Amino acid sequence: MNYKIYYKSNGRIVGILSEDKLEECQVNYESNIEYDSTLDLEDSRSEEDIFFDCSVVNGELVDEIHSDRIVEQNLKITRQNRKQEYPSIGDQLDALFHAGVFPTDMAEKIQAIKDKYPKS
Repeated sequence: MNYKIYYKSNGRIVGILSEDKLEECQVNYESNIEYDSTLDLEDSRSEEDIFFDCSVVNGELVDEIHSDRIVEQNLKITRQNRKQEYPSIGDQLDALFHAGVFPTDMAEKIQAIKDKYPKS
């Protein structure tokens, strides 16, 4: 498949269009992404494989995940791990309410609801 690869000066691939999408999408696509250079390439891999698993070094496609993408992947993993272990938002807010850190007007609204619907 023939591709047009869009990349930043640091080698990170920011976009890719296959030959069959170039005519219909190119102008709109290029106006919506930020890129420094392009590379025309014939490759048997899918757009997704090239986009996520490669980068551009000295104007050539290399089989190396760009360091920015690795940082983003690690950040996503960290966020997911934290999300799974954090107490629920409701529990966090309740703890803050009981610690007395809400502004007075918000604390009064919350207390009014707690009074209206007491725990059984």
